Amino acid sequence: MTGIADAIEMYNQGRFQEVEQICSAISSESESYAQAQHLLGLLAYQHGMLAEAEVFLLNAIALRPREAMFRNHLGSVQCALGRLDDGIATYRRAIKLNPRLADTHFNLGNALKRKGEFLKAQRAMKRALELNPDLDGAKLNLAILLRDQGQTEKAEKLLERAMQQHPDHVSIASNYLFNLNYHITDGQRLFDAHLKFAETHAVKTGLSPTSYVNIPDKNRRLRIGYVSADLYRHSVAYFFEPLLRQHQRDNFEIFCYSSVIKTDDITERLQGFTDVWRDVSQLPDRSVAEQVRQDGIDILVDLGGHTSIQRLLVFAEKPAPIQVTYLGYPNTTGLSSIDYRFTDIKADPAGNERWHAERLLRLPGGFLCFSALNEAPDVEMAPNNAKGYITFGCFNAMAKIQPELIQLWSEILKAVPDSRLLLKNTALSDKEVQKQLLLAFRKHGVGANRLMLHGRLASPQDHLSLYHQVDIALDSFPYNGTTTSFEALWMGVPLVSLYGDLHASRVGLSILSSIGLEDLTASTPEQYVTVAKVLADDRQRLEDLRLSLRDLVEQKLCDAESFTCRVEDAFRKIWQEWCEKQNRD
Repeated sequence: MTGIADAIEMYNQGRFQEVEQICSAISSESESYAQAQHLLGLLAYQHGMLAEAEVFLLNAIALRPREAMFRNHLGSVQCALGRLDDGIATYRRAIKLNPRLADTHFNLGNALKRKGEFLKAQRAMKRALELNPDLDGAKLNLAILLRDQGQTEKAEKLLERAMQQHPDHVSIASNYLFNLNYHITDGQRLFDAHLKFAETHAVKTGLSPTSYVNIPDKNRRLRIGYVSADLYRHSVAYFFEPLLRQHQRDNFEIFCYSSVIKTDDITERLQGFTDVWRDVSQLPDRSVAEQVRQDGIDILVDLGGHTSIQRLLVFAEKPAPIQVTYLGYPNTTGLSSIDYRFTDIKADPAGNERWHAERLLRLPGGFLCFSALNEAPDVEMAPNNAKGYITFGCFNAMAKIQPELIQLWSEILKAVPDSRLLLKNTALSDKEVQKQLLLAFRKHGVGANRLMLHGRLASPQDHLSLYHQVDIALDSFPYNGTTTSFEALWMGVPLVSLYGDLHASRVGLSILSSIGLEDLTASTPEQYVTVAKVLADDRQRLEDLRLSLRDLVEQKLCDAESFTCRVEDAFRKIWQEWCEKQNRD
């Protein structure tokens, strides 16, 4: 007779329908009833039925209150429901019942990170690894926690060890590359690291097709496929939506291959701008590649690179005759199967080809178009008028605030008497992270009275309103801001940016050049300090910029129709080149 032991085995085998049938038939009088309720809770959780999952798991816990694993899974459901405090309390109760459950420490760490308690999350991840040194998810998440606190060199070392222990783990390898962009300025080192990724992971996907069914007609309607995990309320969506919205449907048929795990209103809106939307979040890379082939995509575009839930191994299969990487990642992918990388002449000047596996295609007028922030609050007068002193600001992630940058910002504060620096990012929700940052500034002679630190705010409007307190935005280096730079300019706050040789350190230059403010960029640290001081001393220019920047940005950087035409011209150009090659062959 089939019982709970069989149901557990079937669950582990993924035979979920049979598990549900067995568990639903188990009587409430049975000794197996608690375990059956537990399994039903797991099934409901996997199918997104969170309220039902919670009921099943509470039933199981009521029958077996000292079963730690039941509480572990209940904590996951509560966190998925957005009740982080309940989830954290449930995890801690599970740990009291069984302190050696590595998975529970891991889950607790993830929940604490979501709440903004980074140091506590870090301790939980370390404990998970002490209990289970092979828990690769904990290694990856601990490295991300270190990175998100600005400790990118420590994260690099941890990821290096994790790659040695898990050489086939693609996410660890991609996070290693992503982390390098925050503190490495050696283009050749970065390029070599990306090539190594391709050699280690991309070659394992098998042979690329040597022929395609795509008809090499230069003038026909093209099928464009976009691959992304960021098609929700994410910075990538702010730049992708104008392009998606303006595509000329007579000439282009638009497919989106979405790996979004948790959709939202932005996801729904983006879906409305596509011809075909495919949710591939649960599909393996090879299946996605096969779907792309079946769809007959002519040009496949990666929007993520080595960020988030990367799908680069889809591109390693070469399912489309032309493949492009654009927007989401500030570097080469390292994959020879990706033919082009869209950029511009300021972000990637002549010579940057030597650090790319892809051919650089430079879009005229800049590589970015931003969604106008129509729901943003109105621009207000510069705060120095009322306060009598200049407030600098940076809203970039802590990972971008490197030690050398702290030193530069300290020099700026000392060069501009009585000035303040307002910093805002998620990591600063943690008081311990704030203390670490204050100590770093103190080492350069800047006291806490010169700094204003803000963590996560309640709404996007609150976030944008905080720019009312900033006179001048300071860009991060060597990894410039992008979304934060547009937000500052939209709110009338001029940006001072330091640029280097690599794309990640030239985005500020690209943005400011597009609106005629290249004089606010600097090529050396010393010039960066000087430009900031000169602008701070010019109160009339600050007022003029405060009143004019939003209109300037809207005209130059939010012109979706013109920008989309330039991208479509690029698509048509590379398609025609492919057609000519096919006809010659």
